[in-house]
Amino acid sequence: MKICLVSASYLPYTSGVAIHVHNLAKNLLEFGHSVKILTTNYPLSPPQADCPLSVNGHGSRSRFTVKAIGKVIFLPAKGSKFTLPVGINLPCSVRTFLRQTKPDIVHCHGFAPPELAFWAIHYSNSINVCTFHTVNIPKSNTLAHIYQNLFKNYNRKIHGKIAVSYTTQQAIKPFIPGPFQIIPNGVDTTKFNPMAKPLSEFNQRANKILYIGRLEKRKGLKVLLQALPFIKQKIPDVLLIVVGTGPEKNYYHQLAQNLRIADSVKFIGFVPQDDLARYYASCDLYCVPTIIPEASSIVILEAMAVGKPVVASDFPGYRELITDNENGLLTRPNDPNDLAEKTIRLLLSNDLKNTFKQNGLKKVAEFDWRNIAKKIEAFYQELLRPSKSREGSIRPSTVNLKPLTVNGKRICILYSSRKGGHRFPAEGLLDYLNPPIGGSKQSALFNLLDYTMVGSRLDALARFGDLFLPKVWRQGYKHLESNRLLFTRLARLALGLIFVNPLKKILTTDKFDLVLSFQPEVNAILSFIKNKRMHFATVIVDYSAHSLWVQNCIESYYVGNQFVAEKLKELGVPAAKIKITGIPQKSSFLNVRQIPITEQRKMLNLDPNLPTITVMGGFLGKMVDYPTIIKSIIQSGFSGQMIVVFGKNKKAFLKSQSLIKQAPITIKPCVNLPDVAGVMWAADIIITKPGAVTIAEALTLGKPLILLTPKAGSAQELTFAQNIQKAGAGFHIAKAELVGSVIKQLLSARFGLKAVAQRAEALGALNRTANQLIAESIYELLKNPT
Repeated sequence: MKICLVSASYLPYTSGVAIHVHNLAKNLLEFGHSVKILTTNYPLSPPQADCPLSVNGHGSRSRFTVKAIGKVIFLPAKGSKFTLPVGINLPCSVRTFLRQTKPDIVHCHGFAPPELAFWAIHYSNSINVCTFHTVNIPKSNTLAHIYQNLFKNYNRKIHGKIAVSYTTQQAIKPFIPGPFQIIPNGVDTTKFNPMAKPLSEFNQRANKILYIGRLEKRKGLKVLLQALPFIKQKIPDVLLIVVGTGPEKNYYHQLAQNLRIADSVKFIGFVPQDDLARYYASCDLYCVPTIIPEASSIVILEAMAVGKPVVASDFPGYRELITDNENGLLTRPNDPNDLAEKTIRLLLSNDLKNTFKQNGLKKVAEFDWRNIAKKIEAFYQELLRPSKSREGSIRPSTVNLKPLTVNGKRICILYSSRKGGHRFPAEGLLDYLNPPIGGSKQSALFNLLDYTMVGSRLDALARFGDLFLPKVWRQGYKHLESNRLLFTRLARLALGLIFVNPLKKILTTDKFDLVLSFQPEVNAILSFIKNKRMHFATVIVDYSAHSLWVQNCIESYYVGNQFVAEKLKELGVPAAKIKITGIPQKSSFLNVRQIPITEQRKMLNLDPNLPTITVMGGFLGKMVDYPTIIKSIIQSGFSGQMIVVFGKNKKAFLKSQSLIKQAPITIKPCVNLPDVAGVMWAADIIITKPGAVTIAEALTLGKPLILLTPKAGSAQELTFAQNIQKAGAGFHIAKAELVGSVIKQLLSARFGLKAVAQRAEALGALNRTANQLIAESIYELLKNPT
């Protein structure tokens, strides 16, 4: 691949972004790609022409070209400075460079117009990727709305979006909508590792604290200097080593004099990147006292890679690297007393230092630059697939799909529901299969109910029957489950009269090569479609199956687990047609797993360390008895916290308000469909009705389930609940009053929440790759003639 990396920050100007870009370029070059860097000139460096930089001394092959254009000015920004490239010919220079080099990938670092990245994306005819590194963005819905409207065409030209942390994604998302790949900063473990040799000049001091960073307000060196007198009271021989330079240099020298700690502070000044590892190796503790939130921290990774324990300010970006009391200590930002207390505690405990060292080394292994660069390379390759359009945003997949070799084939995805159930998995697979918005789509999603008024009325009637005639509904399901031939034929005939014409209308509007059904009502009428050139397949999202799912014309049945596979065999489906792939998921349920659970709880304003229960009642929130469940949990003596998702059921919310207010535990109510993936991921246990998709989502996240017999519902949901209980991934209970006692048992040592969670994780493993497995099978199917 020909890759152009665009960044206003680059060496010799030292910053986290500059180091990130340089290490990415080095590794991509080693992978055999052609790499060019487009940057700008800095005041302290001579204007650069096409200046080759040697990489790791591997000779002429290991060289990449750096092109610097315009010049940079520095603007103040939240206690730091923002680099802004300027120049009358800057836009033209960017356009000329891109036309001359014709890269396959333009990978920008930064996004704010008139940043260098803005002009690169504006003039690029290549695949455009943007990595976002900052969290210091105004939190203003008005500004976000204005930005999205002013730069919507710019946003559409970003084909791939990378955030270096979940915190960054959350900060950027209001301005530039996702989906995002979260690919963190890396660390060069060939340079930063426990083999680094300490510097002999510091041998005379037994307790050494290291600070590396620019000498500017936001980095918080002032807080560390103010903490040092308290540290000296307990550890008189302590030495603070300060590496770096910046605008506050003279101020910090004077502050050390005023605090009478100058003899305990060693200001080193600027140190080249190649020598930093020896400074890390020379210290006993590395300190990051930042007072303004940051997206992530390369220096924390470097310190852990050398085997040094870290004390850092408690910000979300840092929490993604440091788990408090496990591989480091987190302190209250801008609090010298807390910083001093944590530093003293760590310096005086060799056991704690050794524990943090070992855990830090394990943690940092996943951030090795070679692994990070491989992830970015794979992302490039995914974007360069032949079916990829050059406009719009990418599909939100977290699993790489093998190259599509059936260009021009069209897939029709069908469901028939006004509720979320079958629609959500269908949308998840559609997002995976489709090229970007704005390009030609190889797949299209249709709801049959949108094409027939009678069908919509039938769906409303079904919902009514589900709620008010449960016995009739359950009896009908039993007839289908036991494959009563006459009943099945009558059901197919009735559905055919309602849906065949709408389905024919959809299929004649466009020439589809494959019909993929997500609903038994759709399967029931496929035999009415007489089209010999068309393939038929189905995804069964339920945790059981019945006779309406089965049709001779269906070539592949994609099922979530062995329960469904066995049931299909009982119904006469040949084993060769059945593929256990898991149930497709929306990207939110795949991406949320990258967030630490404690961090997710903090985002929901919950205690990160307390046991957490999430209660759900279906799309409409009408299928569980919320007040009874809440009472039962409180009476059981549960000492954690709860999230209660009322869906669209405002009546239940109002009815439960007094209970929630008077509860001795924290209860967070959610109405009108919140971030479902987030509230489920924050939980240790999920209590819900046994809806197939909710079960699949919970298992995808590895969450134990307590499944309640719903107020109403077909017999199939009871079958789902029984199957989950058989698999050991949860419990099925008939009455809401029993919830508290089951939770008490589940949290006891005898039953073991951990064991149930492990079974849930194992049962949901296939769901996390279902999009890929189904897509691969579909592509194989489309290669063959019908």
